Parts: sequence; C-alpha cells; structure tokens
Amino acid sequence: MRHGRSLPCEVIQKGNSGVYCVSFTPDGAGQYKVMVFFNNSEVKGSPFILDIANANSVSVYGENLRTASVDRLSTFLIHAVGADCKDFTVTITASRHCSQPENVYGILAPSGKTKRARVYQIDDTTHKVEWKAVESVDTMRVKWG
Repeated sequence: MRHGRSLPCEVIQKGNSGVYCVSFTPDGAGQYKVMVFFNNSEVKGSPFILDIANANSVSVYGENLRTASVDRLSTFLIHAVGADCKDFTVTITASRHCSQPENVYGILAPSGKTKRARVYQIDDTTHKVEWKAVESVDTMRVKWG
C-alpha cells in the first residue's frame, strides 16, 4: 500500500510447505506498507514497512573503475541517497558468464575466482568500496536494486 491505495501483487505458494512468496513492482520511490492477511486476519508483524529508493539516484564513480593493480588496494565510491552499508553487497567474481542476485555489485574477470569487497559508509549518501584485483579484469558490472 502506498498513499492509501493498494498495488497489484503476485502470490505464489512454494510447494506444500505453507510458505508463500509475494512480489510487487513499486510505482516510485517512497515508503510502502506491505500488509499480509490470512483468512481475513492480519498476520503477526504486519504491516511490514519498506523504504524504496529511486535507482536513478545511485551512481558509482572513481579512478579504480577504469584501472586497478593486481594485489593492491583499489577503491571506488557509491553515491546513493537513503542507502545504508547493509544495502550493498560487493562481490568480485572472476567469470565471463555470471548470474548475480539483485543488489549485488560484481566485478567480472576471466578465471572463475570469487571474493568479497568491503563497503564503508562515509556520510549519509556516500559509500566507499575497497577491493584487491586478483587478476586482469575483463568487465565490471555494477547492479543495485
């Protein structure tokens, strides 16, 4: 629910486990209330509050997005209004063909090796990412939300 109106959603039952997955597409940035009912009764913990950010308000910049030295600390910055360090996962993956989950920053290289980068919050909107290249990087893919 946003601004007092309901949004369309899809509910899918996961086998016979009693677990359901619900998905919806936000119609813009802002706060959403996810209200869950079972047999016309609101479930415990509902409503769930989601703060949805505008993906267009996220940018990534820094010299080490273009060049980095193997085994030396490299950094780049993420500018994201309303985001917290826990909102980001930065993974360096050495693979040309890699399927990554949402909210993952991936750095792709040839061999198939994987390692994590560290994300530090600098201020309310800026996050610093530190990583070490393990080999030559073919492609860098950045994805959030």
